[in-house]
Amino acid sequence: MARVQVYVSDEVSEKIRVIAEKRRAEGARDKDVSFSSIASMLVELGL
Repeated sequence: MARVQVYVSDEVSEKIRVIAEKRRAEGARDKDVSFSSIASMLVELGL
């Protein structure tokens, strides 16, 4: 898997953080929910 470094706005960063918190609240483990994994999912979805 290729490694890509990107910069996002504070607004996008906050939205990713909110998604992570929501997943943790739903019972996901911390190691399964990371900023990187969520950002990767969003890129794959084309968002």
